[in-house]
Amino acid sequence: MGSPAQVPWDLTLGTVQAREDSTLAVNVAGVLLDPLWLGAYIPTAGDSVVVIVRAGSAYVLGHAHVGARPLTGTITGAALGGLVPVTTATGVLRCRYVGTPPATGSLVRLDWAGATPWIWPLAAVASSESESDGSGPTPPPPPPPPPRTGENEFAAVESSTYGTASGWRRYGDSVRQWRYSSEVPSTGAWFYGSRPTALRGKTITQARVYVPARVRVGSYNTPLAINLYRHTSSTRPSGDVTRVAGPHSVTIAPIDQWSGGWLEIPAAWGQSIVDGGGGISISGAPYLGVVGITNDPRSGALSLAWTT
Repeated sequence: MGSPAQVPWDLTLGTVQAREDSTLAVNVAGVLLDPLWLGAYIPTAGDSVVVIVRAGSAYVLGHAHVGARPLTGTITGAALGGLVPVTTATGVLRCRYVGTPPATGSLVRLDWAGATPWIWPLAAVASSESESDGSGPTPPPPPPPPPRTGENEFAAVESSTYGTASGWRRYGDSVRQWRYSSEVPSTGAWFYGSRPTALRGKTITQARVYVPARVRVGSYNTPLAINLYRHTSSTRPSGDVTRVAGPHSVTIAPIDQWSGGWLEIPAAWGQSIVDGGGGISISGAPYLGVVGITNDPRSGALSLAWTT
């Protein structure tokens, strides 16, 4: 049994030509053939194309193009007749576009599906271009993540009052300021240990301290100012605390109208306590006191709002 007959084929050039009925054919050496159009090529009358001719059938492989085919360019003029001028590495080309003509100065990608390239906004294809030829523009960095925010409450580890003659815990763990009659003045304080350091690295945007119910000392039936300070001790020292900011004075209601509440203090105080330790003190006239952490575990608690 012999081998099947070999059908010869030719690889040649042809020209896309429009028939009278506007259908497209390919002219090969003066013979008009109805080809199969292969691949992604979009035929246009007048295009020079590469054709395989075999047994009277034609197969168009694509546009025959001499020279480099640039991938990107810049719009350098107004649209005319459905074409816009695009400056590329090989010169100025007249290109087709889709929709509204792109503005002068726009970066575009050239799509060589036919003899006349189509253009697309470069932003839409920059990623694929970079992957295909390695020469695309460097993509912009991703936007920074949105800031994180939060609020944390830190209970005091100790509350007390200091007098120069009696030392600390002059009145148990209640917190008092000033004096009764001719007594030696007292100063009160809350201490937080290392608890607020959990927020190191964050920016404090608001700080509040919880001032609990008043005790029956001084003019407890009268609205009085509590004088708040920031001090530098994370735990109770042997002597009085060192007050470095304040007073921040806020009037609180009489004993029968004040069961405790949050008072805002400077955010910078909260930041300093987070970054360097310390606590809150009360000092100076008038004479008043509030309960300590034994009677109200929230006494002197710090509430710190933060962001990153």
